[in-house]
This record gives sequence, C-alpha cells and structure tokens, in this order.
Amino acid sequence: MVNAMWGTSDRPLLTLAQVRAWQARRREIGGAIQALRDEDADIERKLDAVYVLMGELPADDTEAAEAQQQEPENESDGELFPQTVLNAVSALGGAPLPMAIRHWIKAHGPTQKSRERADSQYFYTCLMRHAERGYLIKVGSGYSLPSSSAEAETGDVVDPRPPQSLNPS
Repeated sequence: MVNAMWGTSDRPLLTLAQVRAWQARRREIGGAIQALRDEDADIERKLDAVYVLMGELPADDTEAAEAQQQEPENESDGELFPQTVLNAVSALGGAPLPMAIRHWIKAHGPTQKSRERADSQYFYTCLMRHAERGYLIKVGSGYSLPSSSAEAETGDVVDPRPPQSLNPS
C-alpha cells in the first residue's frame, strides 16, 4: 500500500516528482515573500526619510481621494482613527516621531483597520490636522500632546478641550 503512494505500483496516486516539485515551489514562494518583505521595509525607510526631510509626504491625489471616500464615521469598536493617533502619542509620551507613532499603532491599534490605516497617507493627514487644530504640537520632527512638557518648551498654549467643545453654542 505504501508503494502505491510513491508511484511504484501499477496505479500511482502520487509520484516522487510531484512531491519534489511542490517542495521546490514552496521554497520559491518563501523566497518571493521574503523579497517582498525586504522591499516593503526598504520603501518604508525611504518614505520615513522623505517625511523627515520634507516635514510631510507629498500628497497622492488618488490615495487622498480614496481615503476621504473611505473615511468611516466610526471603526468597528467605535473608536475613530484620529483618536487612535492621539492615544498613540499619549502612550508613547514626549514628542515621538511619526515613524514611532505609526509603529505603535501597528502594534497596539484597537482594530485591524486602524493598524492598516497606520500605513496609509491618512495617518499623516491625521497628524497634520491634529497639529492645525491644536490637539498636537509639532516639536521638531515629532508631535506632542498640548498638556505635555513640550508645550512649555515651544511656548504654545492650546485649548485642551475635546473637539466638540471648541464650537461655541
């Protein structure tokens, strides 16, 4: 019976050549996966360098449009991605660089969608919007919460109330 499995009987079910071909293909796939991971890491480093040099990434009009169309009213657990960004800055403390904030969200984000969004242009859009609205303070290349010691260093005084309370009633 064992011989029939390896193709030594008159009616082969599985040949040794098939097994070897599958093993070779699996090694090829593993190599391709590793090559793509390496390429992804290289591109991520390049984009981080662009952000450090330019202060922001150039906008990709199609990606920005898609992000606006897909921007949800709420995540599956009820937490918005912009709040996830603020939570990450708070958890990291100080004035973390965008790269550190993104890595924290990818590791600790509350939902799979928020972890995926950390790699999108929308992540940088959230940082810039928070800075414009005073929810984050730009300190060098990093970002800090207004209530942290970075506020004293920069001299910026920002209304710490949540966004809803900033609108006069």
